Amino acid sequence: MLAFVVAAILGGLLISLFGLAGVYALAVGVPDDVPVPVAVPAVLGLWMALLFNAVMLTSAGSTLDSTFSATAKFTARDWRGADDDFTQTQVRRGRWAMAAVAVIGNLPLLSLYIKGVGPAVIAATTISGTAVMGLAPIFLLAWLPGVGPRSFYYAFWPGLTIGVFKAVETFGGITLLPSFLDLGVGPYAQDLGLNVWGLGLCTLGFAIGTVLESRRCTSLGRADVSRNDA
Repeated sequence: MLAFVVAAILGGLLISLFGLAGVYALAVGVPDDVPVPVAVPAVLGLWMALLFNAVMLTSAGSTLDSTFSATAKFTARDWRGADDDFTQTQVRRGRWAMAAVAVIGNLPLLSLYIKGVGPAVIAATTISGTAVMGLAPIFLLAWLPGVGPRSFYYAFWPGLTIGVFKAVETFGGITLLPSFLDLGVGPYAQDLGLNVWGLGLCTLGFAIGTVLESRRCTSLGRADVSRNDA
């Protein structure tokens, strides 16, 4: 638990520091159509670009183990519903799946250098992060008494719904989200507002689901007592 908390704090700090790259790009007048991860290191010089790439590779590498293992397990075991001991054929299938996702998964990185496509890729990662913001109260408040399935559903689905609306609005050119949700000004005012208000909504949903689960458990307990008395 201590390691998880420390890792979460350090991760949040690094994300905040990474956000300063965008502030620096705004201060030095980097054009809006140039991706910040490409433009800022170029402005700072070669050695900073190498350091920035090392940081990005390290952060990406921290998720590769779970990505590869999940891909291999899904391809070799879960897809066929295997519950017996693994075989060498399944191991080879899992390894080929890992190799395939390593190649295919890196192809979108090349689009960062294509005008108009790179920002869309970055927007997709922003939207995916917004869609799973409901996991925050699930992880942080799981210790509360009475937590149950409704706690998960009421926290997760509102965030996913907001993420879907944001995706449709971004890539479909359809206005679905009201402007009063924006916080601040600039191109990311809506993203900030959606994450702040959305996180509050997901946390409220988690709390409501927990209360309903507690009442449900209480009702079931009373029913069991009445049945035993009878």
